[in-house]
Parts: sequence; C-alpha cells; structure tokens
Amino acid sequence: MISLRPVLLSMISILIVFQAGSDGLEAQDKAAESPTPTYFIPENNIDAPLAELMRLFFRRLTQGQVDTAFQALLYKSKIADNQDLVEKLVNQAQRALEIYGAIDRVEPINTEAITPSYLRMRFLALHADFPMRWELTFYHSPGKGWIVTQVKLDDRVESMFSDGW
Repeated sequence: MISLRPVLLSMISILIVFQAGSDGLEAQDKAAESPTPTYFIPENNIDAPLAELMRLFFRRLTQGQVDTAFQALLYKSKIADNQDLVEKLVNQAQRALEIYGAIDRVEPINTEAITPSYLRMRFLALHADFPMRWELTFYHSPGKGWIVTQVKLDDRVESMFSDGW
C-alpha cells in the first residue's frame, strides 16, 4: 500500500500535551472587531463562551497570530505559568504553519463530555497542504469559567478513521 502522506510529514509528528489548572496570563481581544472569514463552524452542543474562545483562538491562528492565539486560549490556565511549555507549544504551531501552510478553516470533529464541567473538543485544521488534528480539554471552573487543561496537536489525522490506520 502506498502512503499519500508526504515523507516530511511522517518524520515530523507533532504531539504536544500540557496539563494545567489555575490562573495565568490575561489576554485582550483587539482582533475580534475586524471582519473574519468563515473558517470555524461551532458545534451546537457547546455553550457560547467556549464557542467564542474557540473562534478567537482559531481566528488568530488563521491570521498567523500564533502568540496571541495562545495567550487568549491559555490566559486562565496553569499552562500559561510555565513559559517553557508555552514557548514549545507556540513553536510547534508555528512549525505546523511553515510545513503545511496557512490554515484556511477549522472544522469541529466532535465534543466529548465526561460531565457538564469537563469536556474534550477535537478539530480538524485545514492547512494549504495537509490537515492537522487539534484536541483541547476544558474544565468549567465555578469561579473562572472555561479553562484549558490539555492541548494536543498532531498530523496523524488518518488515525481518526474507524479502522485506526
């Protein structure tokens, strides 16, 4: 069987996992006022603040604003307290943009809730040359709202099919 996946992609499997759970950086949304393309289709079963956080995050990524995208995503998260981890995450996302091209749009794959306060969301980022899988886990803190607790990014999109290839 011949793999259609470029050789470069098989050598660079990007997988980043960070765990978190507290306050971090504060971020402001100055880019939100500008008109945006249709690049993110929210799922109907997530609440408005979380859907808006995802729109903001992916809007900034599609605009190439990787640093500010992660500031917005991580501002309540314990992940933001570890600058080495944030730097690795930002660098990996920037590398994905360099390897696969700009993100044209992002499509939701699914949302899986363990409880109403803890859920995982999966997305497919459609880059110019190859799609990327994003997996984000969120906790709804009684005092802080939605906080990202885990971020994964990789190019192993074919493993999402039911046959597990």
